[in-house]
Amino acid sequence: MGSLADHQKQPFGDYLDPIDSPYAACRHIVFVNSSLVCGGAERVIVLLTGCWARAGTRTTVITVHSPDRDHHQLDSRVGRVSLAENQEARNLYEGLRNNIRRIRKLRQAIRLLKPSAIISFQDTNNILTLISVFGLSLPVIVCERNDPRMRPLSPFRRTLRWLLYKSASALVVQTRSLLEWGSSMVGQGNVHVIPNPVGEASSNGSYAFQKDGPIVAVGRLVKQKGFDILLKAISLCEQDWQLEIIGDGPDRPNLELLAAELGVTDQVQFVGQVKDPREFFRSASLFVLSSRYEGFPNVLLEAMAFGLPVVSFDCPSGPSEIIRHGVDGVLVSPGNAEALSQAIDQLMVNSDLRSSFSKRAPDVLERFAADEILSRWDVLLGSVSKSAA
Repeated sequence: MGSLADHQKQPFGDYLDPIDSPYAACRHIVFVNSSLVCGGAERVIVLLTGCWARAGTRTTVITVHSPDRDHHQLDSRVGRVSLAENQEARNLYEGLRNNIRRIRKLRQAIRLLKPSAIISFQDTNNILTLISVFGLSLPVIVCERNDPRMRPLSPFRRTLRWLLYKSASALVVQTRSLLEWGSSMVGQGNVHVIPNPVGEASSNGSYAFQKDGPIVAVGRLVKQKGFDILLKAISLCEQDWQLEIIGDGPDRPNLELLAAELGVTDQVQFVGQVKDPREFFRSASLFVLSSRYEGFPNVLLEAMAFGLPVVSFDCPSGPSEIIRHGVDGVLVSPGNAEALSQAIDQLMVNSDLRSSFSKRAPDVLERFAADEILSRWDVLLGSVSKSAA
């Protein structure tokens, strides 16, 4: 993929994969995100753009960073533009300079693409996008992909977000629990709840979990994901259950040290980042989500779509709108390692209960089907496009 800086040398259309569709000229949806690294927001962008592309709608993804950071792959019919802005700021001056350059490049890309609507993901990108489109009279939908009440932001960025979100055509949050927060930002009529779609399961219709398999947890190794609490819970369990933690991140050395201090090194395997964590679902007995906070955890959806019984902390946003407590999984008090250990023990010693949850877990494939979620997006896009006309 070429970067925007190369645009002066060749036609902008060279950056876009061709779309052979009679509908391509009717609507052009542009997504803005930092990158396509391994993450929930990135996974949703790939799912949504792929669905729209297959339906004949023209879609393009603009990323701030270069494609060499990509983990997810877009549908071949989806356009891709990279601003190639990978510079890390070492001080306030460099941060300001980098953002001014990003805003200029993003505005240039948007003007050349001529979208009918823009969907921006994650708070920092939302701020940059809203500044970039100033005066262009384009509908912009900003999306919060985590729990904004819990996510740390500097006072300056928090103020910018509060001021700029009011100029957005709509704000999308992922759960009903965020409606009040969203209404305080943009007004009740401009906030919309649209959960993430679940991807297709790769279990070939076979949802039988492994009765003697390990416990699986997936996520970036950072404080938010609560793997330190999970390790404490494993150490409190009545039996020496095996745990596989899939993912990588800056907290890995500290977590490995904690596992040694808790005496569970022989029980815990740090697998690292993998291309598709679902490969590990086939041999698992149980999936555990130990996050301190979440938006709408895709990995929980995917584990359940695969037929895994699940245990999760009842975060302020997310898991309680996915898990039906006592039907397809268990919700426990947030951050409580002892309660988590008791839930793990309860399920691991009771294969009949796990089997019952396993049979109901794949209901998420209908409850959060891509077609259903896409229809909500279509309604919203139609509404903001009509308002902007």
